[in-house]
Parts: sequence; C-alpha cells; structure tokens
Amino acid sequence: MEVSSQKVIFDADGGNAVITVATNADGWDYAAEGDWFTVARQDGNALLVETLINAGAETLTGKLTVSAEKNGETVSQEVALVQRAERSVNLSAEGTANCYIARTGGVYKFDASVKGNGGGDNNRGENNGREPRENNGREPRENNGGGREGGNRSRNNRNRRRPGGERREGGSDNGSGSNGGSNE
Repeated sequence: MEVSSQKVIFDADGGNAVITVATNADGWDYAAEGDWFTVARQDGNALLVETLINAGAETLTGKLTVSAEKNGETVSQEVALVQRAERSVNLSAEGTANCYIARTGGVYKFDASVKGNGGGDNNRGENNGREPRENNGREPRENNGGGREGGNRSRNNRNRRRPGGERREGGSDNGSGSNGGSNE
C-alpha cells in the first residue's frame, strides 16, 4: 500500500489537500489524530483533508494513519499533517491607535473597524460628545466674489512698492482680477 504524500503542510490561512491511496487489498480504512482538520473519503481511493484558519501562535500537528489488510496481514502508512501558525503581528492586540509603527519585512494586521481615537464614526454625524463648531469658531467674513477679503485685486497693484522704493506702473484695482497693464 502507498499514499501520495507522507507529509502535508497547510498555510495559516487553511486550505485542503487530496491524498490518494494505492493498494491491492480488498479495502482500506483511516484514522485521524487531531481536531483542527476534517477528513472525508472521496471516490473510493482518496482522502480530502480540509483545514480552517489557524489564528493561533502555535503550529498545529496531526496525523492520518491509512491501513489495509490482505491475507491476514495489516499494512499501514502514516501521513503527517502540519498547519503553520499565524505569522502576522496583531498591532491592535493591546488596543487601537491612529498610527502604527512597524518594521519592514514583517506581516502585520490591525483592527480597521475602529475610526479615530476609538470613538464613533464621524461620517455618520456623531461628534464624540463635542459640540459642533462652524468655521473653527470664527465669524464668517464677507467676500466680494474673490478669494480674499476686499475683492479680487491684481498682484500688479499700483500701490505696491518694489524693492528700493519705486512704485509699479499699470495694474488694475477694479476687482476684476485682470492686470490691465504691462506684464513685468
């Protein structure tokens, strides 16, 4: 009797593997040691082994023993089963934060369901117990249609002085935003 694999290794994310049994005996059976996987017989000559996620820090081990009897003699083969441990570091194991500092080359995970400093979801109108403020507590200023208070004035404003005290010529002070004069 032969089995297709002597050892099957599963990642921490889980998965499945098919082990094929080849024998000239009239029948065969199996026994499983381990509670972190399931085994199901398929198509008469195969075993399907399935695992879930191993979120623990320890590697899981188990064993399948496949046995057959022919002419009064029992023959068996063992298949070692291993599932790797979760290899990521849980950055939010001690609580959540707005920022995590992690080294390169590692695998990390964190709880992304908490927003801000652990308060509610501000996108749903919650204010974490604070009163809402408008305009950062300042009174709104009146705007005469431009980007600054007092209207849109040209950068070539006549009243500006150049270094050395001389005045600029041309320019507009009509709030239209055009300079109306020479472009220096």
